[in-house]
Amino acid sequence: MPPTGLPGVRRLATRFAPDPATDGELLTRFLDGRDEEAFAALVGRHAPMVFGTCRRVLGNQADADDAFQAAFVVLVRRGRSLTDRSSVGGFLHGVAYHTALKARAMAAKRRAREAAVRPPEPPPDRSELLAALDAELAALPEHYRGPVVLCELEGRTRREAAAALGVPEGTISSRLATAHRLLGKRLRARGFAGAAPAVLLAGAAAAPGRLTAAAVRAAADGPSPTVSVLVSEVLKMMLLHRLRVGGVALAVAVVFGAAAIGAAPRQPEPGPRAVPRPGPAPAAAAVRPALPPQPLLFTGHTGSPSRVAVTPDGKHLITVSGNNGDRTIRVWDYQTGKELRRLKLATPYPETDEPVSEGWEPDQWISLAVSPGGTRVVTGSLGGLAVVWDFARGKELRRLAVGARVAAIGFSPDGRHVLTATREGRLAVWDAATGERAADWSAHGAPIRAAAFLPDGKRVVSAGYDKQARVWDAVTREELFRCEGHAGWVEALAVSRRGKWFLTGSDGIWKWDAETGKLLAHTTVPGMGGVTGLALSPDESRVVAVSYDGSVRVFGVDSGELLKQFDGQVGWLWGVAFAPDGLSVVTTSGGHDGRRRGVWTPADFAPRKWDLTR
Repeated sequence: MPPTGLPGVRRLATRFAPDPATDGELLTRFLDGRDEEAFAALVGRHAPMVFGTCRRVLGNQADADDAFQAAFVVLVRRGRSLTDRSSVGGFLHGVAYHTALKARAMAAKRRAREAAVRPPEPPPDRSELLAALDAELAALPEHYRGPVVLCELEGRTRREAAAALGVPEGTISSRLATAHRLLGKRLRARGFAGAAPAVLLAGAAAAPGRLTAAAVRAAADGPSPTVSVLVSEVLKMMLLHRLRVGGVALAVAVVFGAAAIGAAPRQPEPGPRAVPRPGPAPAAAAVRPALPPQPLLFTGHTGSPSRVAVTPDGKHLITVSGNNGDRTIRVWDYQTGKELRRLKLATPYPETDEPVSEGWEPDQWISLAVSPGGTRVVTGSLGGLAVVWDFARGKELRRLAVGARVAAIGFSPDGRHVLTATREGRLAVWDAATGERAADWSAHGAPIRAAAFLPDGKRVVSAGYDKQARVWDAVTREELFRCEGHAGWVEALAVSRRGKWFLTGSDGIWKWDAETGKLLAHTTVPGMGGVTGLALSPDESRVVAVSYDGSVRVFGVDSGELLKQFDGQVGWLWGVAFAPDGLSVVTTSGGHDGRRRGVWTPADFAPRKWDLTR
């Protein structure tokens, strides 16, 4: 194993004096100036957390020692890949956890060969629970994981964590509380009822001094053969993930750069703007710099897909496009972006080629939904037709003769009914198996843009160009209440699975009580423009909003804080969907963009998958 370029670090193997510099400063000093003391300080600072993580996952002392050393060697090899160098702790926890998993897999193979002469040692008490805790901690978004690592695993004060991460101390407290809640919920889902994350995380194991020194020596002289194999496997895993997520980023950047030359932004059709309204004061979200786009592209459509959906098992992405002659539903492998199946959309109803209004053609299919069971999809067209499909077999199951321009569509929670909403302002409920219309009524005096069943299956919510959201009894068709106050058109909805509240997208994001219609919160971002699509994370702690400005923004549902922002997608964004694991989100453009006409490329039509863990 060649040396890593750290001559002289050996003499620091037993010297880990505290250094007042931040993690980012220490890492920069080491990477840019090969500052040996800075590296030793980093090892000493994070050793207890890394060692505790390895011990919880592995239990076996020798295997934990190897994983501990390997984690710091990976930091040496991959430190320059950290775009935010204040997050060294979070990065090291993720590396330690995945290194420990790899070490456990390698050890299992080795012990299987030895089983004939010596049975494996029993795992220590609570090992399964602690391993599950680290798995869920590693799966948390960085803005939640970072404070937990610093405060709970490394024992820093909230003030110190706030200084290290560059956020207010109150934000650290809020994120810790949210992280504990998420970890507790996920542990309960794994069957560990009553597990208290704060108690389990407290008191990280202290790394033996000899092991801390060994980690520094491994970086200086190269690791032992066992650790070297482990480092190689972890780096290979990280490289494969990076290639899968960002392998097309360079080509995308070239396309985007060419598109931006001489570009003059075009504003969307303006909705009516209201004077300041009564109610709770808007919660102003802090604007953060946009992160560099490194999305995975699903390339193949020849027209803009207007809507996207991810199947409940997280295996497939479903897209629909009726623009520019595409007229297909496509099924993709969500992890790789490979197209698996292509379905030709049905002949529009009624069978006519006459435009229905303002340049919209009957064969434009702009709405899509996946059934709760994940085996069927339903699509709706501006030609007045909705179709239920078995997407796995590529089979058309049922046509719904809506007879009006379908703008939004969805399944009931039990999958037995389909809800359609039209630009003519009407709602209808259909039997998904027979195609019979169960209810039909005039809901708005303007085009409806979004509609969905509430989780009880007995009520629906709709919203549109009248700047209102309305909740209805789906059986009696009685209007239960209205949600008013939006300054512009309401073009997006997201409903809590528990049915306690729902979100509307208009001039920002509005949160409403689903029982009373009371306004609970309103989040705005200067310059965001009208919100055109919303998607809730599975744990309902975050919401992704897309808009006319082409940006993808992630907000905290409770705090209204802007957590992430991605830029670079061409056109006004319409479709957005969360992955079931909450780690990624996919978006697509509706195909409207005033900067270029007639020079679209397949990359412009490609839905994009954004990694929320970066």
